[in-house]
Amino acid sequence: MDENLISVIIPVYNRFTRLSLAIESVINQEIDKFCLEIIVVNDGSTDGDYSFFEHNYNNVKVIHQNNNGVSSARNLGI
Repeated sequence: MDENLISVIIPVYNRFTRLSLAIESVINQEIDKFCLEIIVVNDGSTDGDYSFFEHNYNNVKVIHQNNNGVSSARNLGI
């Protein structure tokens, strides 16, 4: 395990148009000595193809699940 890894989990439900702002905010943080991974958990959204973010941003992984709520999405991301 990389000791200098920061994982940011973003649970999301029907926020396709706003997700890029959240991802950009995380990316723009000053974390010089750390590697960054962003895990987006799509909790059954119906408003877009969330795989877009995985293909267009470095270090972003998208996990899809049926709509089980934010707690379930957080747990899956962990």
